[in-house]
Amino acid sequence: MRTLFSPVSPVSPAPSPETVVCNVGGRALLPCRWKQAPVAAAPHVEWASRTPAETIYEKWGAQTWSAPQYRGRAEIPEEQLATGDCSLVLRDVQLMDGGVYDSYGTQGEGHVVSRVFVRSVRLSVRDHKIQKSVGVGENLVLELHTPHAQRVVFQERGSDLPPDGRPPPYSRTCSRSQGYLPIEWGLLWLRGNQISPRLQKPSGREEVLLSGAIPEDQGFYKVLDQHGLAVSTLLLTVHGQHHRAGFHDKGNRERGFP
Repeated sequence: MRTLFSPVSPVSPAPSPETVVCNVGGRALLPCRWKQAPVAAAPHVEWASRTPAETIYEKWGAQTWSAPQYRGRAEIPEEQLATGDCSLVLRDVQLMDGGVYDSYGTQGEGHVVSRVFVRSVRLSVRDHKIQKSVGVGENLVLELHTPHAQRVVFQERGSDLPPDGRPPPYSRTCSRSQGYLPIEWGLLWLRGNQISPRLQKPSGREEVLLSGAIPEDQGFYKVLDQHGLAVSTLLLTVHGQHHRAGFHDKGNRERGFP
């Protein structure tokens, strides 16, 4: 429910919105120019999502209102609004932000007020796909990309994976009938919890440090947000020869590691 402005009647937006692409954790600019913005008074601009159908941000002069999930992340700089530029800046973009957004302007005074459709923009949010190679004994920096990242899971890279080297997305096990061995995802890191002494999060930085890489650490590292959606997937290879207990070793399993 909006608390800053009173409801206004809906207006049907035009089809075929422009598409803006952004990676999780990045900054997206949803472009919009309101050519007929009122000059004498402070413009009143509203941005709304289609799914779900709700207002996410409003600005009227110095006053602003944001939906809870966009609070602190959405903004229309006041200096640009004075020129008719009502583009919406979204920071720390999340996968759940993906969808179509419509912008509206309000014109008129008193009891004669009309809501004018300005522009539609489709925001496409992508997770990060990364490949890294480190030597035995080297450290791996695994970027979390966003403060909304909640956990890191690991899947050993087996010898009988599909030709593209990728396990099926979002599945915990792989079927033998598909031509490769069943391999489980295991929890390595959880925000606010110490699970493995080899995985540490430096204070004030959105990354996790894996110390002293060994060949058994090769595999897929997936960063997940609070909804269980993939922020990033990293395929790690370790070159060199060495052996000691990795994340999937039996001793680690007994201590709760995959």
